[in-house]
Amino acid sequence: MDKDEKNKLEQRKGIEEQGEDKWKKRADRMGEIGEKLQNAGDKMNNCGCLMTVVITIPVILFLFLGPLGLLIALLIIVAYIAGNKKI
Repeated sequence: MDKDEKNKLEQRKGIEEQGEDKWKKRADRMGEIGEKLQNAGDKMNNCGCLMTVVITIPVILFLFLGPLGLLIALLIIVAYIAGNKKI
């Protein structure tokens, strides 16, 4: 191999390394975005559960059991909040 061929080979290796580095950065960024989306989804899930416990269950229990249903719903809400406390 002469010097010209060696230079071309080194240039190709440099370009390949730059390309691999660029794709690695993109993959890392996509991983970060995925984690953020996962956290947002978890928060939305928790919000949905809270709305079910605070709104839906008391309404249904009130419709079927009257004032006793509201008392039972209040106990369920207290148990839910106590179970989700972070110490």
